[in-house]
Amino acid sequence: MKRLKRIGLIVLVIILVITVVNRNRHVSKNTRDKFLKNLDDCNIMAEIYYKEFRHYGTGIQRYSNVKSGKIYCYDYSNEIVLSDEEIESCQKAWNAYFEVIGRHTDGAVAYDTFVSFCMEDGRSAIVYSEKDKRPSYINYPDDGFKPVIVEKITDHWYYVYYTGWFW
Repeated sequence: MKRLKRIGLIVLVIILVITVVNRNRHVSKNTRDKFLKNLDDCNIMAEIYYKEFRHYGTGIQRYSNVKSGKIYCYDYSNEIVLSDEEIESCQKAWNAYFEVIGRHTDGAVAYDTFVSFCMEDGRSAIVYSEKDKRPSYINYPDDGFKPVIVEKITDHWYYVYYTGWFW
């Protein structure tokens, strides 16, 4: 019985530690300042994705990162050819996202009035909101990651991450 209590206590401590670590992630002032230095580039990149999304209209559209000067839309088998200036802006924006999250992005998902720049694990994203509306999802509606915390970085930009038990 004593052993069972000890195991229960250890499990409780582990759960408590995971919860505290998961809920204490946030964008620091220093990280926010680094993001804001590249805000114009981030806005340019978000507009590239959002403009393409609006062109095709509805649903959820998944996009690649920039590869060989192009962005690929997986849902419409379409390529967006970028100018040299747009390529440079996208590179700076991806670096700014890395500064906020500490991980690389895996591409983007556009839906409704949002463009979500998804992290490799799918459990956090930098989200651009065209109407500056707070997003409710990390990647897209019903992506399976609930509950989430949404932290505003600046106008139109949010950091969204999963706060479930297991990361």
